[in-house]
Amino acid sequence: MKKKGQFYLIVGIIFIILVMDFVNISNYLKKVNYQEYKDLKEELRIESEKVLDYALYKGLSENEKKELIVNFTNLYKEKEGKQNLYFIFGNPNKTGQITFVGHQELTQEDVYVNEQLVISDGNPYDINSENNATVKIISDNEYSYPFDLKKGDNFHFIIIEQIGGNRYIVVE
Repeated sequence: MKKKGQFYLIVGIIFIILVMDFVNISNYLKKVNYQEYKDLKEELRIESEKVLDYALYKGLSENEKKELIVNFTNLYKEKEGKQNLYFIFGNPNKTGQITFVGHQELTQEDVYVNEQLVISDGNPYDINSENNATVKIISDNEYSYPFDLKKGDNFHFIIIEQIGGNRYIVVE
């Protein structure tokens, strides 16, 4: 009789251990590496500075600089493969405009820059602006991202990823 009770006790303990391991594994799989997003923000900030430095060093015109940055954003989209990337750049003091380039992969969102609807198809859109720019992204909710434009060249970005039911946003 005593051996039968011990058998059930051991089976019960093994069953509890297996259930706890399953719960731990499922919790582990749900974790998101936030450091990846911090690193991505820093990487994009550094790379964009280098592109702008290159344009300054080469003495590129505003149109040539715009073409260089649009190519950079397209290459970055291909390399990084994030779902939705939005870029705002330019020198509004010289041109009175900023340029918007957007890439949408999975989630379709309406995007407005300074109340002007833009299409996120990887093509540049010039928007009149002098001191600031506001990007409004409308999907299930409305998100607004104001940017103060400084004198000289500006480069700002928004990266949005939808993983499971969570929305991860990186803004610079």
